[in-house]
Amino acid sequence: MLYSLLLTASILPNSLLNKNNPENAYKNINDKLGSYFYCILIIILFVGLSFIYSYSRTYSKVLMQINFVSPFQIIFIFGIAGLPISIITSIVSYYLAYDDNLFNYFSSMNKMMTEKEKYKFWLEIFCVYPLYSFTSFMELTCEMLTIYYLNPFYVLMTNNLYYEITELINFLPNASNAGLKIAHFVVTEFSEIFASLGYMVYLEILELNFCRLNDKLKCKLAEKGDIEFKKLTDRKTRQIYLDENDDESEK
Repeated sequence: MLYSLLLTASILPNSLLNKNNPENAYKNINDKLGSYFYCILIIILFVGLSFIYSYSRTYSKVLMQINFVSPFQIIFIFGIAGLPISIITSIVSYYLAYDDNLFNYFSSMNKMMTEKEKYKFWLEIFCVYPLYSFTSFMELTCEMLTIYYLNPFYVLMTNNLYYEITELINFLPNASNAGLKIAHFVVTEFSEIFASLGYMVYLEILELNFCRLNDKLKCKLAEKGDIEFKKLTDRKTRQIYLDENDDESEK
């Protein structure tokens, strides 16, 4: 159900990609790269990155709780590994004519100095950049601590909620656009909502108390365990009492 909604959303035009002439994601890639074939490569790359992301978070749990690696040591490793990856990504984005890259960023910073907007330059250096670095550090720290004290599925659920809110905020300025563009937003939001419900059921935040779907919940298993332990204890106590009475009868 979830994958069918995501596939449908990718086919529908998205006004956030091009406000003047809304197109779907595949048409956008064809316009930028010159072939629809790159869509397959991007999907494979996306699946691979999703696998790496999930594996890294899951293995972080193993490192922290079994190998006793500090969460802050893992954060430091993420930072060291992320630096060359970010540089390579910026180089690829630059040659693909994608605006979000380091070259365009440094060019805009240089333009601030030449156009007598030095206050913006210093504001970026001493305010925006440190604040962004701090918030990114706190985001990763909270994520690692969530994995350490809970489990990685809570991180996936929070990411899902983040994308829901982001999609809503990006759509509101374009809410006047009708037709398939609104349909894209609705389908995307429904896919995120279904994913959130799935995470909540798996993490037992939401209980399904019908068709015996709650039989394997942790709380139910704990109750069954307590009942079985009480029965076993009563049986053992009764057996000890009978053995003592037999001994007294023999004496």
